[in-house]
Amino acid sequence: MNMDVIKSFTEQMQGFAAPLTRYNQLLASNIEQLTRLQLASANAYAELGLNQLQAVSKVQDTQSLAALGTVQLETASQLSRQMLDDIQKLSALGQQFKEELDVLTADGIKKSTGKA
Repeated sequence: MNMDVIKSFTEQMQGFAAPLTRYNQLLASNIEQLTRLQLASANAYAELGLNQLQAVSKVQDTQSLAALGTVQLETASQLSRQMLDDIQKLSALGQQFKEELDVLTADGIKKSTGKA
């Protein structure tokens, strides 16, 4: 008798905790992916900045100044591509997280209404 009560209680607690555990796993995974994305972006932007500093330090005459102008245009183009790429990755990450939460929510609703 007591074992049945304990077993029933354990099953109920596992049923209650499972969605919370899954949510925490999704959240941790999303934070990890977001952090990796931010670190990669920060690295790319830092590299662009350092390249610009190096290019500026090489200016010694009018020809090198003109060449710097070309480098600046290329860098601006590269920066806009990097920003667009970062925005697309961030959007995809958010969409993936939303879809996973939708599945988790739908499963929770099915289980709570007994339509599993």
